[in-house]
Amino acid sequence: MRSDYKIAVGRSKNVEGPYVDKNGIDMMDGGGTIIDAGNTRHNRVGGQDVYENKLLIRHAYDRAIRGAHVLLISDLQWDDEGWPVVCESEINGYYQIQNKANGKFLTTAYGNTAVGAKAVLEADPKGAPFDWQIYRKEEDYYRIQSRSNFNYLEVAAGSTDIGAAIQLGSYENRDQRLWKLVQQDNGCFSIVNKNSGLVLEASDDPDSGRCSVIQGADRGDDS
Repeated sequence: MRSDYKIAVGRSKNVEGPYVDKNGIDMMDGGGTIIDAGNTRHNRVGGQDVYENKLLIRHAYDRAIRGAHVLLISDLQWDDEGWPVVCESEINGYYQIQNKANGKFLTTAYGNTAVGAKAVLEADPKGAPFDWQIYRKEEDYYRIQSRSNFNYLEVAAGSTDIGAAIQLGSYENRDQRLWKLVQQDNGCFSIVNKNSGLVLEASDDPDSGRCSVIQGADRGDDS
């Protein structure tokens, strides 16, 4: 089903704000700590309420019964800093994504915020265009969402071909917008697309001098 509903939280010392998330990012500036984004079966979670600080109640659509509207109830836990935890992973949060081989950072070409904007690597990671929120969407797979425009990192046209471009995609639930983060022995991660099984890699363009981002086979190197 087409939906990007998810539950994000922030807090403030003043009822009038500003409200910030767990990373200190203002909710009005793309912040928001994700505590539930649905899963393989349940989509479009929202309309939440909290019961006695122990339960999170919200609606969802159940793919197993043809998208019927259902009620979900989950235990609500709280971490050591007083933040709610429901379907969280230790990976959830904001990151700058750096290529080990060339030291450059993931962003979009010319700061383009539109769906279809091509992913590139640049050297100077300043501002929201370089910030990506990574959060669990289903077991072992994550969404990578741009802080500057709320679109998602995807493989263009859902391609399974080596060399296919990486770009920004919209909110539909498709495997080309899901990624597995596989930690290597050196502490870095390979970022593997669910749909293609291929990994993010850098590709230098000799004509423009820019470094684009494509999907390729995992060769076990730093590219």
